Formats: sequence, C-alpha cells, structure tokens
Amino acid sequence: MHAGLAALVDPGAVAALLASYEGDRPFVVHGARAGIAELLALPVLASIDAMLSAWPEPVEVHLPDVADEASSVSVSPHHARAMFASGMGLLFSGVQRYSPTLAPWLRALRVELGLSALTESRCLVYATPPGVGTAPHFDQNVNFVLQVHGTKTWFLAPNTHVARPLTRHTMGQEPDPELASYAGQPLPTALPA
Repeated sequence: MHAGLAALVDPGAVAALLASYEGDRPFVVHGARAGIAELLALPVLASIDAMLSAWPEPVEVHLPDVADEASSVSVSPHHARAMFASGMGLLFSGVQRYSPTLAPWLRALRVELGLSALTESRCLVYATPPGVGTAPHFDQNVNFVLQVHGTKTWFLAPNTHVARPLTRHTMGQEPDPELASYAGQPLPTALPA
C-alpha cells in the first residue's frame, strides 16, 4: 500500500476522516493497520534506546514544572537518556530529515488534505515515561498521532476560545502576545468537566 490517508486509516474510513477534518473534530482509529507497517518497522522506533542511539542532534526535554514544550531544554541524547529515566518526556523534532521513509508520507498527506506546498510538514517523535503525561494544550497544527508503544489516555475538549489558532498554547502559561491579540476572551485555566 502507498503512503497516504488510505494507508493511515482503513481505506473505507477516508471519507469519515475528511469529514472530521473539515468539521474540526477528532478522528480515531484503534489498532495497527497493515498500511502503516513500514512506519511501525522503522528501526529508530523500536525503543527509546534505539531512538537516542540514532539521534544526531539535541533532544528537547520537557521539564517537570509544566511537563510540556512550554518548559523545556535542549540536551544531548546522552543527557536526555538520564532525564527520561528520571521521569521527563522527550521530543525529537524533524525526524523525517533522518528517515527517508517519512518524506513520502508527509508529502502524500499534505496533498490529500489540500494543504499548500509551503506548509511545514514534519514528523515529531514524543517519548513519555510511564505514568507521565503532558500539560493540557492546543496546537495550531493538523496532527496525526500514531501510538507506537505503550498506551495513552486522551482528554479532549473543543477549543471554544480561539478559532483556528496560529500558534500553540499550553494551559496555565501566558499566551503568546500574537495569540492574545485575537483570542477574544481569556484562555482557559482548567479542562471542562
């Protein structure tokens, strides 16, 4: 199967995925799909040790005060290994630069979603220790999340504060001044029930 939406989800579900995308609603598929076998087989995704051993640049470590990108440091893979072991999450950004398998996927998804060729397309790999999560936030991105190892519980709520945000925001942090200029109301400080 070729890279793209039909490989990412059950081919019969592409219309439902596109309807969710157009309606700003989450779309979830459970279970591994044969269409993404080549992604799941990437050697760097075999384990956190494999990723850290192969990664050639600094790793973003989410500090425990916020447990999110809003409070992070960039460290060597060696130091990131110790910080992960002490309970901090890691972010590897731009993984497609080191894995040629990912570039066709990014291109196919961008085209099928009708996004401009100028759209930044990138692959992020998050590694979070067991029992650790990330702070509530919203993104400005169209995101596809593939859970490769472990489990994750998602808590979702509609973003009624900012329509189509142009920047990311982490709950409890000061908003970016540009974001605050068009938010129209104070940003939330807690998830709704």
